[in-house]
Amino acid sequence: TMSRNGHHKIIAMWEYDKRPANGRFNVYFGTKPHAVNGEVQHSLKDYVMSVLDALEVHNGPGHAEVIMTKTGPCLVEIGCRCHGGNASWYNVAREFAGHDQLNAVVDGFTSEENFRKIPDFVSHNMKYGKTVDLVAYEAKEILEVPGIEYVKSLKSFNRINLFKNVGDVLDITVDCNSTPGEIILIHEDKQQVERDFEAIHELLKSGFFILKNDEDMNTSFEGSCSSVDEDDNVSQASSYEE
Repeated sequence: TMSRNGHHKIIAMWEYDKRPANGRFNVYFGTKPHAVNGEVQHSLKDYVMSVLDALEVHNGPGHAEVIMTKTGPCLVEIGCRCHGGNASWYNVAREFAGHDQLNAVVDGFTSEENFRKIPDFVSHNMKYGKTVDLVAYEAKEILEVPGIEYVKSLKSFNRINLFKNVGDVLDITVDCNSTPGEIILIHEDKQQVERDFEAIHELLKSGFFILKNDEDMNTSFEGSCSSVDEDDNVSQASSYEE
């Protein structure tokens, strides 16, 4: 959301795709945006706006997590901040709705005229898109990443960000902090995006990463540790765009 003098705008509405994997029931597989054009979406929109009013959030960005239950929306948390995730959602938001939260925040603080031009909510979309959270099923050293070329050949491919590269050891994915990367999919055809999304997750089960065999792994880490800060993590990540 973005608010200016108590006027709230739902800049984007996203749905998490969480599935059972690696012994967890709610591993992140991806996210997709929604237009506010149905009963559920309007209910969520009205609920979040009422939360902003109740907390007296009059100016600035907001990011809410809400679960839609049988009895209606239920707030998980809300913060006066932008959508996180290193803004990997930016391209999807721009292509889906024609605007995004980052620019809405700038407009909200600097230009009343530009802020007024932003719709109060996204009632229809231009294109379809999804972010794909990569899921690793084994903790082994990466020898090759043939999945990159396969993903780049998909019709809806837009961008890939890898947080693990050749020579790194994968972490088994159990939450958003242990994903080895993310892929952005955008296309005019919704079904194309869905097909590519499912194809990527099938490949991740076997073939996306070529991993070193268990017997070749050096599993002795006694007395050693490593620390990666945010800047190091950014510099070590690899990005590939369309």
